[in-house]
Amino acid sequence: MFSFFDKHPKPVPTTVHPLVGAELVAISNYPNSPSPQSSQTLCRKVKVEGGSTGRLVTANSIIDTKQTGFIFDTTEGTQAFINHPSEFRFDLWPVNKGKLITAKTPLTTHGLNASAENWLNYSVVDLACLTSEQLLVAVSYLAPRPKLGLYVYSISTGEFKLLTEAEANSHDLDKYFEQRMLQPGQSLVLYYSTTQRQSAEIYHNNYNHILLFNEQYPDGLELLKLGIDNGNITKWRVLDNTLFLHTLDNRNPKNPVVKNWSLDISQLLVD
Repeated sequence: MFSFFDKHPKPVPTTVHPLVGAELVAISNYPNSPSPQSSQTLCRKVKVEGGSTGRLVTANSIIDTKQTGFIFDTTEGTQAFINHPSEFRFDLWPVNKGKLITAKTPLTTHGLNASAENWLNYSVVDLACLTSEQLLVAVSYLAPRPKLGLYVYSISTGEFKLLTEAEANSHDLDKYFEQRMLQPGQSLVLYYSTTQRQSAEIYHNNYNHILLFNEQYPDGLELLKLGIDNGNITKWRVLDNTLFLHTLDNRNPKNPVVKNWSLDISQLLVD
């Protein structure tokens, strides 16, 4: 959704979920100490080399969607979502020693959305492991305009559940969400919505959303819905059960507003 510059924009408020039991607090400085290294290696982005019989090469950089796949480990072995551009979809493949196994199990559009039969195509563009049994899958599709859906995928049942419709990060169109692992089976996910055009080449998301996923909230609990009045998140982290944010409000490019925030989320975290 786009809009041109408005000298009197409507308020875009911030909402903190009542279960957090705390308020978003403005602070003077964002903590820049080194972040703990996550041991999360169950989900990996890969580049497909050589087509359906090719090998998968770990890739952290931006690559063409038609060559992109994402592999994840299960109790049944390693599997991968692989984009299949000639069929205008992505498929689920078993993987052995970094190579696709010929006997594939294609996904059907029915599993994504009841109206997916009308989609022109759909591709997986990002993936994160939420738990050992659940994945977060970002799906880009044409219906007929480009759209983005975030799905929770059950490894054991092979079912997709729509979490929300979303949009890319307005400052980085190749970023669909970010994840911060807190401990195994518990993480935060940041996603973006309602892209607005302020002026030529100046965009922002009206909202940034942070969800908590853990055993108690397997489908995600929205801890924070941050309105652009408090800025878009450019950096974020968790230290000592406190969420820290560094934000930018660029609606006035001549006078961008940078702020820092903290939110105590200890009440909802699992020990």
